[in-house]
Amino acid sequence: MIEEYTEKNLNCELDVLPQVQREIERAISFRLMFDPARTIQVLTEKKVEPSLDIESISFFQTVKPLFNDIERMDLELAAGRIFKVTKYKKRFWNICQAAFEQLNRPDPDILATDLIAVRSHLRSGIYIQNRKLVENVFWGRVKL
Repeated sequence: MIEEYTEKNLNCELDVLPQVQREIERAISFRLMFDPARTIQVLTEKKVEPSLDIESISFFQTVKPLFNDIERMDLELAAGRIFKVTKYKKRFWNICQAAFEQLNRPDPDILATDLIAVRSHLRSGIYIQNRKLVENVFWGRVKL
């Protein structure tokens, strides 16, 4: 279910997209029990720590629109952005996992901190390739 990303896998993205969208929708329906507007506000106002490099700041700016899409419940657009941000695919899923874990104790400040800090817990070369793994990540059964 987890495989190293190659250019060949890029061709599978359009086939996988509808499944990912359904999983996002299901995860949001059952788990999005916090105030998205407040979370986005905290994310926007959060000062980027000096230890974060340019790449991380760029990623932070790239991920913010995803939360805007989710707030508007525009799941198709959110799912589309996931696959367009190919360079950051692995990091996005790690952030999703941390965010959904925080939904059990919704604290926008903690959530925002996790979204920024999670970059330090990445494993190289791991990417999401199918619906089952997406589901497992969202429900916390798989730790990337």
